[in-house]
Amino acid sequence: MSLEKMRHWSLHIFMAVIRKIFNLVLLTVGTAVAAPAAAAPVADSVAVADTVACIDVLDAAVNTRQSPYYGWKRDVSYTGVPLLLTSVVVKEAKTGFPSPNLSLKSGFKTKIDNYTRFAPYPVIAAMKLAGYEGRSSWSRLGVSALASNAVMATKHAVSELRPDATERNSFPSGHTATAFVAATILHKEYGMTRSPWFSVGGYALATATGVMRVLNNRHWISDVMAGAGIGIISTELGYFAADLIFKDRGVERYELDGEVSVNPSFVDIQMGVAAHSGHIDFGTDRRIALGTSAVVGMEGAYFLNKHFGVGAQARLISTPAQIEGAAEGATGVEIEDNQFNNASLAVGVYGNQALSKRISVGAKALCGVRFADGIRYVSHQSDATEILQAKGGTAFNYVLGVNFAWRYRTNFAWKLFADLDAAKTTYTYQSYTTTKTLAHTTLGAAFSVAF
Repeated sequence: MSLEKMRHWSLHIFMAVIRKIFNLVLLTVGTAVAAPAAAAPVADSVAVADTVACIDVLDAAVNTRQSPYYGWKRDVSYTGVPLLLTSVVVKEAKTGFPSPNLSLKSGFKTKIDNYTRFAPYPVIAAMKLAGYEGRSSWSRLGVSALASNAVMATKHAVSELRPDATERNSFPSGHTATAFVAATILHKEYGMTRSPWFSVGGYALATATGVMRVLNNRHWISDVMAGAGIGIISTELGYFAADLIFKDRGVERYELDGEVSVNPSFVDIQMGVAAHSGHIDFGTDRRIALGTSAVVGMEGAYFLNKHFGVGAQARLISTPAQIEGAAEGATGVEIEDNQFNNASLAVGVYGNQALSKRISVGAKALCGVRFADGIRYVSHQSDATEILQAKGGTAFNYVLGVNFAWRYRTNFAWKLFADLDAAKTTYTYQSYTTTKTLAHTTLGAAFSVAF
């Protein structure tokens, strides 16, 4: 028998003994003072009722008390493992982007990601100062956060050149790891004890931090996925260490009560990678090779019953592109934009089939619009002469997908998904145009909140 069960049943037995003793004492006292009791029946009956009510309250507290302290088996989600493993696979798929004889100069620059990675911490502190307690006391929260960040800090940077060719410490992304540590702390402290929407906000902000690292050309998508996985795993280990130290001390709130809902309505935050076949060929000496895409998005559906629902998906697909032969015969060439960024919005129908209380499979069929931008090469040896600019356009797109979901808590699930996202887009280069059906086969994971 586990320590938790032993403590639980010991308390039950103790309360049962106390109840018997109280009953015996009340019976003895009642018999001994039968005559005086007849003179003051109201006072004694109130005293007996108050005593019994007190015992009932204590007994009810024992029956409804949750686990005395959190532990690894109860608390861990293992979510960071597939993210970390996938990042290693994706890391090998970006070879040659960009070409060594080209320098990358992105037009997108922001420093917001330097601050968003820490954003959950002041939110947590403000709520605790306002008396809105989460899972842990100040001391337990402090140890959990310090242990989580200490584990994360042990990550070893691989000698990997950054996209902007400034340093060789690209893999994994430290900013993203820090952001996901903070998001997971917010998830554990308030998302699991107060409202799942704290978790949605925290992980959405962490995902946005990772996206900005890619758009800033400071990291590859594989670096960001590895950082996310390391951040989540580090926090799981950090909280496990704090649970061993504190046990049942310093627990302010337990997890939200309730059975796992059968309602499959959800809101997802997604991250994944996409592969596609072929090139964009203009029928000239210019052909655009496409690399592995980074995919982030949000998705939600409202189910009318257990099996059928309607919903929508918003997604950004960023694809590194390289114009073959663009730098031949030219010097001082810079890539001002080497990413085909596709933003899409689609609506449609969703299906769900529960395999057990916590495991389900789903499918979807969506349609909508996709907006594609372009890429641009410039030679700064000739007054910023444009070598090549390829432009995308707006097109109708469709999405077919399947997913596997594990509902590991009342309101939370992790999903693995596979989607086919295709659109027939017209691309323009100088006076040339070409129309190509660009299909992305996306594999990824999603953090899901059920409602």
